[in-house]
Amino acid sequence: MKTGPLSFGQQRLWFLHQFDPKDPSHNAGYAYRLRGALDVAALEAAFTAVVARHEALRTRFTAEDGEPRAVVEDPAPVAVELTEAESAGHAELVVAARANTPFDLTAEPPLRITVVRLGPADHVLCVVTHHINSDGWSFNVLRDEVAAHYAGQPLPEPPLQYGDVVAAAGDTQADPGWWVGQLAGAPDLELPTDRPRPAERTTEGGDVRFELTAELADAVRALAKQARCTPYMVLLAAYQVLLARHSGQPDFCVGTPAAGRGRPELERVVGYLSTTMVLRCDLSGDPAFSDLLRATRRTVLAGLAHPDVPFEQLVGALGVERDLSRTPLYQAMFALHTHGTVAEPLPGLDAEPFPFGWHSARTDLSLDLYEQP
Repeated sequence: MKTGPLSFGQQRLWFLHQFDPKDPSHNAGYAYRLRGALDVAALEAAFTAVVARHEALRTRFTAEDGEPRAVVEDPAPVAVELTEAESAGHAELVVAARANTPFDLTAEPPLRITVVRLGPADHVLCVVTHHINSDGWSFNVLRDEVAAHYAGQPLPEPPLQYGDVVAAAGDTQADPGWWVGQLAGAPDLELPTDRPRPAERTTEGGDVRFELTAELADAVRALAKQARCTPYMVLLAAYQVLLARHSGQPDFCVGTPAAGRGRPELERVVGYLSTTMVLRCDLSGDPAFSDLLRATRRTVLAGLAHPDVPFEQLVGALGVERDLSRTPLYQAMFALHTHGTVAEPLPGLDAEPFPFGWHSARTDLSLDLYEQP
């Protein structure tokens, strides 16, 4: 067992957890329905091997003299909870219960793995973590390596541990000057609501799921190619139009996750490396969509070209007054999630994404799009 400091991002999540330990809004994870002969013992062994490889998955948190510390536990067998469900609908309830149960970050590393048995060759795999020890990119690494171990394939040692990244960063702080220039004076986004905004926001929310047709997805890709940008930029521009029309505002900010993995050696690290990039949206003058798309491309590329600034540092540099009724800087989130090149999380099994059932809301509105193989 060893201890170490927390990253800026982890410190923020730790203090939020201290403020409300029963808040599951920073839980994260994924679920798949697996059809075929699942070897639960081999799956358990695979997770045990992968957790042993990555210290972040073995880390709990404590406070020493009022300061948070990361405590890395020694490798130990990982238990996979095995339960049963009578139907897919019942399995959705089981997965949602696991996804929305808060972690005690001080008691044990936040990792919860459940297999729901629907039949002899029909299971749902649910993996739940907390953002304090993982991010979306980490899930790709986790899926990749669990699949390799499940198939008995050897893997090279990880080039770095998350603690190495935190230690190397030390107490250095990026200069927020460029970001302050971009974001100073940005107004809050005021979307119309069906209920009064409470004095103190909660994270209770709901979700609406929908699927884009293959034709529409192809059209997005074609437009991106024509405009020399990415599907992410096309979809983000469309989201800005939606927000502007419903709010009546031409000026607002949107938060979007950035991987925070600009160096090759960070690509196989499991840990909370992602950051939130705050993008200022300007739809003044009712621009044509082609003009908005060009502006969005410039805004995104400019943001990526400047150093990540810890969110709390950016809020402080901007002098934003805290308002317990809303998140600072941005009230809408946008994310496009890709699942890497691994189409199936376990070899030899047919897999399809299964509803994760996570219903917490970190912002007023969040659009999460998932690109499936």
